[in-house]
Amino acid sequence: MAPDDSQDIPVEVQVRFQAALTQFRGECFWAWDITQPALDRAQVREIIRNLRLHGGKPGWRAAAELVRCL
Repeated sequence: MAPDDSQDIPVEVQVRFQAALTQFRGECFWAWDITQPALDRAQVREIIRNLRLHGGKPGWRAAAELVRCL
């Protein structure tokens, strides 16, 4: 990930972000408003962190997909 958090989030990451939020809503993102898009890379890093911590093996895979897109 680039150190500059002000860069725009690529469209592919936005799509995977929304898919991960929907799929892992109960396990990882119970407090998130899933209707809002990712705003910056810091938020994407937090999503990846939550997927790894609470998503089990499928969450690790989803996090890896997000990392590859960045």
